Amino acid sequence: MIQKDSRPDVVTYTYTSIINCFLADGQWKGAIRIFSEMINNGVKPNVVTLNSLIDFLCKNGQIEANKNCLRFMVERDEKPDVHSAYLRRVFQ
Repeated sequence: MIQKDSRPDVVTYTYTSIINCFLADGQWKGAIRIFSEMINNGVKPNVVTLNSLIDFLCKNGQIEANKNCLRFMVERDEKPDVHSAYLRRVFQ
């Protein structure tokens, strides 16, 4: 588990890096597990975290998991960038 410190952005970046390592190795379930740990520990994902998951899941045919990430983004009122805004429109 990653410890929170006074700089939440550092913790978010650390989790995002670990998620990206799992994704680079094709282990999307591991990435989702780390993402869940991130949320359970009160660490707020940023648009880069979400885009990493959404992009990988979309490219690898994990449509239901992708929809869950997009739903999470909407529920948490996370501001999409161009990439995630497009994917939100496609999968709604």
